[in-house]
Amino acid sequence: MGESFLAGSAFYPFSFLGVGEGAALLAAFLWAAATLMFGRLGQRLSPLVLNIAKGVCAIAMMLLTLGIQFATVGWPSLPFRSVMYLAISGALGIGLGDTAYFSAINALGARRALLLETLAPPMAAILAWVFLAEKLSLEAITGIVITLLGIAWVISERVSGEIRQATSAGVRISLLATFCQAAGAVLSRAALAETTVSPLWSSVIRLFAGLVFMSALALSRSEYLDPSSASVTKPSKYASERNISGSDFEASSTASSVLSPARSVSAKTIVRIRWQRTMTSLRSPRLLASVAAAAFFATYLGIWLQQIALKHTATGIAQALLATSPLFVIPMVAILGEKLSWRAVLGVAVSLGGVWLLLFAK
Repeated sequence: MGESFLAGSAFYPFSFLGVGEGAALLAAFLWAAATLMFGRLGQRLSPLVLNIAKGVCAIAMMLLTLGIQFATVGWPSLPFRSVMYLAISGALGIGLGDTAYFSAINALGARRALLLETLAPPMAAILAWVFLAEKLSLEAITGIVITLLGIAWVISERVSGEIRQATSAGVRISLLATFCQAAGAVLSRAALAETTVSPLWSSVIRLFAGLVFMSALALSRSEYLDPSSASVTKPSKYASERNISGSDFEASSTASSVLSPARSVSAKTIVRIRWQRTMTSLRSPRLLASVAAAAFFATYLGIWLQQIALKHTATGIAQALLATSPLFVIPMVAILGEKLSWRAVLGVAVSLGGVWLLLFAK
């Protein structure tokens, strides 16, 4: 239902393309716009908290949409195998993958994280070839390679004033995110291709599974609640103890505890302070509005469109088109006043040539 409405909508800018290819490009555009918002939100919320918050907002929007649909189409048929594939896909791709990706942005910077993320489409194509027997034409493979080379050329450009240094831990986190995204896409394709499962229902199942995974992580490892946590694999044990201020101690412990060293504070007190900080941040109406807006574009619409793309086109092609977000970011930052280099412009042109080959070569 969602994809038929999309293809026939006057607001669908890629109606001259196939539904899957057009949905992938539209999702990439929305993710690009949301990326500019996530950069600011990441300064106030940890990667895990940001991922959970936007997931809760998005799943509420999806359930509202399903409630409206239920009045006309009723309860759908959901094969057990498809549900299991989608649940694993959500835990990997959304729960672990997105959280690792936000951590990679904190650890490496957006450009390096995006550069390593371009490994996801070829990785997904290989996994789909091995496990789903999907074969791509020579033109499609060439288009994927050209598109990714153009993207890599753009985002690997050195930027003056960039102070983050690539670390082995940051690279490992980014590669983990890349693998999770690729595996999640292949599992979604396996659940959606040649089945009656709708992209909206697959989005809900994946998002719910991702939220369960992230909630379990937050409850078991409270250090991931800190905005300073840059890793989902090995955060510093005392990261928050070094950042807890005297006023925080005064609000939660006795005067004698305030005067004692940070490491003498009980583990329960530290956990409680972490949760208090997180809940205090989430009480900000402006912050919640920003999270809800980003969730609407990046998660509610973005994941829905991603699932439409994976249902209607091959995994490698869908992932390559979904990876074009950096190309959409470039004109956006130009509008905001950032100067563009010739390298960025030429890189976009190269990638667009690859996209053309993917979409129109026969």
